[in-house]
Amino acid sequence: MSGQYNSWLKKRIDIVWIGTVLGLAYWIWQSFRDAVVLQKATFLHCLLFPDVMSLAARLLVISAFLLFCIHAKYIQEKLLEERSGMGRSAGFWSFLASAVGFIMLYWIIDSFQDIISQAKGDLLERVLSPGITVLLSRLMSVFFIIVLIFLTLYLFYIRKKADHALRSAHEDLEKSRENLYKIVSNAVDAIFVIENGKVVFVNPAAESLFRMPPGQFSGKPFNYAISTDRMQEFEIVDSAGETLTVEAYGVDITWEGRRAILASLRDVTERKQIEQQRQHFLSLISHRLKSPVVGIMEALDNMLEGLTGSLNDKQREYLLVMRESVSNKYSLINHLLTALRLETGGETVQAEPLLLPDLLEKVIARHADDIQKKGLELKRTGLKQLTRVTADRCKLETVFDQLIHNAVKFTDEGSITIEAHQDGQNINVVITDTGTGMSDADLKTLFTIRKTVHTIPDARVGLGFGLYIAKQFMLLQGGDIQATAVLNQGSRFSVTMKSVV
Repeated sequence: MSGQYNSWLKKRIDIVWIGTVLGLAYWIWQSFRDAVVLQKATFLHCLLFPDVMSLAARLLVISAFLLFCIHAKYIQEKLLEERSGMGRSAGFWSFLASAVGFIMLYWIIDSFQDIISQAKGDLLERVLSPGITVLLSRLMSVFFIIVLIFLTLYLFYIRKKADHALRSAHEDLEKSRENLYKIVSNAVDAIFVIENGKVVFVNPAAESLFRMPPGQFSGKPFNYAISTDRMQEFEIVDSAGETLTVEAYGVDITWEGRRAILASLRDVTERKQIEQQRQHFLSLISHRLKSPVVGIMEALDNMLEGLTGSLNDKQREYLLVMRESVSNKYSLINHLLTALRLETGGETVQAEPLLLPDLLEKVIARHADDIQKKGLELKRTGLKQLTRVTADRCKLETVFDQLIHNAVKFTDEGSITIEAHQDGQNINVVITDTGTGMSDADLKTLFTIRKTVHTIPDARVGLGFGLYIAKQFMLLQGGDIQATAVLNQGSRFSVTMKSVV
């Protein structure tokens, strides 16, 4: 029973101070009323030394008001718990009834006090027909009490709402902490919190990375410099003496009110080994495939030039077919190696100022014979107005060579148009053909390494590396390639690059 009472009192402890403050306000008001209206004594005397009847009346009113406060708090708790329309309606009428009852109780107590103090009239007369002065005084008191009631209700409501919001915030914060701890604890990356160069927190992945028993990192210095503005890569040594390569990134955080660094480390040792193996594989391909193919091409060239003796027409025809086939295979090998270098990040850019019109005319000249053989019309627009660009000469030539080659390759009749214009600091070179075009599905994967565009069912379809390489070459130089096409109506490729100001 005592425990229940203590729990009830603890839940409503705020009634004590609210009731004290409002009771003190009522005590001062009643003292002022006794001094002015009833003309008993001075205000100070009525405040500090009320007569027995006035003291009893005040204590009774304050007690009733305290009970009303308890009832108001109970209603507020129910309203916040139920939140239903019926609950709110019942709470309102219950509160209104208790408020009216409290005011009526005050009116009766005050009437009884007047009878005792002034020794005239009876209780019913004082309740129903008080004098003008007493009526005004009571109306002012009732108004004052109503203000106190609504103030009490408002304080209870705000307090309860604040407590509810604070409790919800604490619960949300606790849930967020638990979720964050789960995320950090189950993270694959090693996570360290470093304060003044010392480790104050690690997750299990960090202990696993360094092969350290749980709890051994706490308070130990972190012997690796962590940058908070960029990703970095360095080597670490675990407890077994094995050297590992990690990628690390740090961010500034506040840890338990103090400035710290949160460092995330990822083991990339295996990936680095795979990259090294891939580079070795590229070197092997370059040596084992390119070198023999170059030797075969040189031998065929020597035979075609007559260095091995005279050739009849049939022999020359076969050698020319062989020379073209080997040349195509050599181009495919180069494309394969270039694509692999782009995939592994091994391709670099050597930019220099270039005269774009001269570079374009040089590339166009390479395809002039093929354009003439197919009877295609070549149109040039705006090339002479182009300015200098800063680009890698070899890569830019490869880009335009691939685009013009494709335009000739997939166009049997009609024209190829090469137009250029400057748009602010950008230069756009557009290559348009009237060839086979492409479907929307092909356009979506046109510049990817894993897709070959099948526009026509013949031998003109390659491995699909050329456009991927061209796109990547432009991206490496700060430019881009965009394509549009309509099946059986032609294609349009737009190359964008920065001009030299």
